[in-house]
Amino acid sequence: MKTLLQINSSLYADDGQSSRLASQFVDLWRAANRGARVLLRDHVARGRTYAGTSAVGEGSKRAALARAHSATERLLDVQRLAA
Repeated sequence: MKTLLQINSSLYADDGQSSRLASQFVDLWRAANRGARVLLRDHVARGRTYAGTSAVGEGSKRAALARAHSATERLLDVQRLAA
């Protein structure tokens, strides 16, 4: 039996683009793999979100996104310097 592990970790839960895209993929995958199972791990529903923040309101979400964006920019700068 085929098994797909779906991990949701969007700060915006089901409203996030990645969550919507993942749901579409899972729907198509299920249709193509009748009888297969999907294991869902939803970190937001369990109170765990990206960058170790908790899902407690828009201010926290914006702050976490800003920190993640800043960290990504720093990594990209390092990659550019190394190139």
